[in-house]
Amino acid sequence: MLHVQRYRRHGGYDVEHAIRLATLTTHGKGRLDVLRELTVRALRQRPAIEELREGMLSVTLELYRQVMASGETPFDARADLARKVTDFVRAHSSQSLALADVANAIHMSPNYLTSLFHSQTGISLGRFILTERIALAQRMLRKAGASVKSVGLELGFSDPFTFSRAFKRIAGTSPRAWVQAQGGGR
Repeated sequence: MLHVQRYRRHGGYDVEHAIRLATLTTHGKGRLDVLRELTVRALRQRPAIEELREGMLSVTLELYRQVMASGETPFDARADLARKVTDFVRAHSSQSLALADVANAIHMSPNYLTSLFHSQTGISLGRFILTERIALAQRMLRKAGASVKSVGLELGFSDPFTFSRAFKRIAGTSPRAWVQAQGGGR
């Protein structure tokens, strides 16, 4: 059983949905099995972060689909706006995005947008934008012949130092160390 909860500052946690994991689709069950395997493997060795991230995202999306399909969740315009923001950021993650760019695209004030996004997702919009850009950088760095400098410049970072600092803030390591840990020799 998975309990979907929402935290309210003054009221603590409220259970909004309870979902039986047995009702997952075949794909969802497969991703859940991968997560279980990674958990067991983590006791012996460090798990592959990308596998873990992909498994968690797949299971989360599967559970989200179930919640939405159940008809129990009333339409929430704030959630719809947060989804539009995430879609916009993902579609434009190859560009240097400022908060004002996102706010203009969604047609709302930057202050309200940041407040809304944080209340719906639990993370700041700036952090989300940077996380998406670094995820794209990681995909680009996996390609043969990609250099840290060229990827950083292609993604609109002003210089390799700024890119490296942003990458380390999100990934926990420098881009060069990350590439080496992935098996690259650049």
